[in-house]
Amino acid sequence: MGDIMENPTALMGLLLQYLVGFVVFAVFIQLLFCYTIEVIADKQDLPAAWLAWVPLLQIYPVVKSGDGSMVQLLVLMLSLVAVILTGALLAPVLSPLVGVALVLGWSLWASVYFGRLLWNTATNRGLSGWVGLAVFLPLVGPFAYLYIAFHDGFTAPSKLGLALGIILYALPAVPMLRSDSELGQLSALGAQLGAGNDAAALQLLAQMGQAEGADPAELEQMLDQLRDLSGGGEAAPSAAPLPAGYDPESGFPVMDAFVCPDGARERGAAPPVGHERWCERQPSGLPAVRHGSYAAWHPNGSFREFGHFHEGQRDGVWTRWYESGGKRAQ
Repeated sequence: MGDIMENPTALMGLLLQYLVGFVVFAVFIQLLFCYTIEVIADKQDLPAAWLAWVPLLQIYPVVKSGDGSMVQLLVLMLSLVAVILTGALLAPVLSPLVGVALVLGWSLWASVYFGRLLWNTATNRGLSGWVGLAVFLPLVGPFAYLYIAFHDGFTAPSKLGLALGIILYALPAVPMLRSDSELGQLSALGAQLGAGNDAAALQLLAQMGQAEGADPAELEQMLDQLRDLSGGGEAAPSAAPLPAGYDPESGFPVMDAFVCPDGARERGAAPPVGHERWCERQPSGLPAVRHGSYAAWHPNGSFREFGHFHEGQRDGVWTRWYESGGKRAQ
């Protein structure tokens, strides 16, 4: 977890993954809420129960289920506007406490109004009115409302209402889910590149459909472009002391210091023959693993990356450069 907190790109990817799950959960809760309102209204044989699936209009079956009046609700909402305007006008003249008193008075009125609605809704469904008031309780409230609707069984949602719910709630979330998923993949890709895990980055590219049919040179070019984009411009050279194997004047690796440990052999070649040079060893009966120094160059011959492997894992200090020669990260 500490590595994730120190890597903004990885953290963003993690947050986006949670965001996708949150959007799915929010759509599910909204559809369940609409279904619950419709069931309560339907079991009371109220007209237009399908309005429970329409935003704002769903207040109609809620009010009618509690024997409430839409006129009273309208007066309550308009009075809130009047309270806010009156408080704002009187507060500078009299006292800010006037506005506070008006808001508290309105809140008490609203609590009584909606409390009566919920009480009547519960009693109309053959339950104690206290079950309706339990909807006001934190955490307990949603379950109390579900109990009011489903304590005597389930009913099929109306086809019209379900279709409206899918159109109004589920379908608009699809582009958001797709966007969040793609952003999450890009963030994860950037995190892998930032950590130097090229193999994992290539795997993510393949999952995103970006690596199909590409040859190794094209894949390497993709990774370089993504690194440059994630770098956000050339970074200033690090003021940290250079580790062993670097020229203190130029800041570039000294290839004479490119040494393969005992049991490892040198592979690849430096420019102009090749663009990658590394050490590897092959344990008996096992695949070869990189072990020792590693260097890579851009197509123009400038250094791209330098570091060391230990038994196939990146170890110690690694440095990367832009194609122009500026240091990108260490």
